[in-house]
Amino acid sequence: MKVRILLLTLASAACALAQQSFTVVVNKDNPATSISKSQLRKMILGDTAAWPNGAKVVIFLGPVGDAARTAALKEICGMSESDFSHQTLQASFSGGSKATVKTLPAAAVRNVVAVSPGGLGIVEGTTAGGGLKILPVE
Repeated sequence: MKVRILLLTLASAACALAQQSFTVVVNKDNPATSISKSQLRKMILGDTAAWPNGAKVVIFLGPVGDAARTAALKEICGMSESDFSHQTLQASFSGGSKATVKTLPAAAVRNVVAVSPGGLGIVEGTTAGGGLKILPVE
């Protein structure tokens, strides 16, 4: 019986680890209640410039090597950091990017999103913080 409980506990922990390893935060006044993986991908890659309410999308990511950034690029965009850098460089030269993606120190992402009406941050952890709300990815 103890072995069965231990196995169930380990399986539950493995499932939790397999889930999303980053959190999407937005300004508390953003009317969105969730975001699809497809919508998030389009925003990160610069294909979507505005939220449904018309506010300009600004994506805030931690620096290269930040765990949340790396996870989001892999899980949402199917890209490595190198692929993402290549894609954003190419889009900047071709004028193909509609949205703004900014890199900040990981500790600053929450603070900047809290004062940015159209801001969306990719962060570690499961808490939003003041002026923010978590946007579930569906």
